[in-house]
Amino acid sequence: NNTCSVSGSVVQLAWNIKIFIAFFCEAYWVCGLRRKPYMIGGWVGGVGILLFLAFAADSLAFESYIFLCAFFEFFMMIADANADGYTVQLSRLEHPETRGHILSNGQLCRFFMSMFAGVVQSFLLNGPTTNPPGQGFDWGLTISQMFWLILGIICPTLLPALYYFREKKSLSSGVHRVTMGEQLREVWEVLHNITVFFIMIWSLGFIVLAGATNRVSVIMEGGILQMSQLLFGIDNISTYLMLCIGIWIFKTYLLNYNWRITQVWTTILVAGLNLLWLVPILSSWRNAYFAIFIDSSEQFVQGITQVLVSMAVIELAPQNLEATTYELIISVSNAFITLNVVVSTQLMAPFQLADIDADNDDAAANERMAQYTFLISGINILGACTSIWFFPRSREQCHEWKLAGGHKRSVAISALVFAILALAYSLVAMVLTVLPSTACLKFVGGNGCANGPDF
Repeated sequence: NNTCSVSGSVVQLAWNIKIFIAFFCEAYWVCGLRRKPYMIGGWVGGVGILLFLAFAADSLAFESYIFLCAFFEFFMMIADANADGYTVQLSRLEHPETRGHILSNGQLCRFFMSMFAGVVQSFLLNGPTTNPPGQGFDWGLTISQMFWLILGIICPTLLPALYYFREKKSLSSGVHRVTMGEQLREVWEVLHNITVFFIMIWSLGFIVLAGATNRVSVIMEGGILQMSQLLFGIDNISTYLMLCIGIWIFKTYLLNYNWRITQVWTTILVAGLNLLWLVPILSSWRNAYFAIFIDSSEQFVQGITQVLVSMAVIELAPQNLEATTYELIISVSNAFITLNVVVSTQLMAPFQLADIDADNDDAAANERMAQYTFLISGINILGACTSIWFFPRSREQCHEWKLAGGHKRSVAISALVFAILALAYSLVAMVLTVLPSTACLKFVGGNGCANGPDF
């Protein structure tokens, strides 16, 4: 259970280091362009990995498959970092009252396509090779065939899009091409402002603690209910639908509303949804669609949180270093999203939840899952109460904090150490969780190893 809990975060681990790609791309332009060549290069590398998986995925060990998917995400990170920078450049052209619409519209498009991927998973990947015995359809794609399908969709749609995309050179005209050293010095200067450190502290409190996820969902959906790929696909579709709804609501009604109040009611919603897992835990009513409802509804808050962070970054980003500043804060936020999963998974260890499935689902196991659920909801409330004060309540206060933040070397050192420790801790914990020889460690949410170290 603990390995499955973090595997998705391992795949997405490369997004935590997007800042370094932003450094490189800002320093080295190709043919006078800042963004498009890297967007094309990222996709070319990603397609190469997809092609390898199309040939080899069915015969790969689980950990090899996960790490190859993480390598694919690395190439996607190259393309995405530059798309982010271009989005922030375009956002600066928007009217102040509507600034953020381009960014949120882009996220909506991304999530709608993710829902389309859920449809593919539901109906084409629901065969005997991808489901527990007796589940799913009589026919379905294998994992390798799925990658061939992805390539068949990408090539006729992506290639024309990249060809016809025209980067506005006017956005980069007159822009000084910064070197790597200059960017490092600029980022070091940004770190001296305590506002940036406040956003990092907020990320720990709000994303990791207030947003702590109940990993009973992994146990219930995969181990006890043993949901089919059709149901997991429906879960995926509904998850991204709720993300889109969250982004749309924020863009339409909450863009200029008090951001702290938004965080309070969304945290109460998350804590309440976490407690809903007590229904299938403590009763005989265990319905897959109810589990999907809880799981996907929690993503509504994720959608709002993503736009909140992005809005703060738009107001903080200095001219001509949009991508670097954006990726600095977003990389830290991504590291804390990863840390959210790591910490929530590690907390499974005291309750011995790693091996619970349909075969050993008894009253004692249910009691331990219930205790874990109450703990997670309590952490949600505690995290919100302690963290919302480190996030500005509006874009106006964001500018006030930026101007009044000062310039302290001690703040910069603290922020840098804070970010490095969060990233390193998440990386070590996730690698240990995925590797079969160390997944049993209590440190990563296991029940303890029979041989070797037990911590």
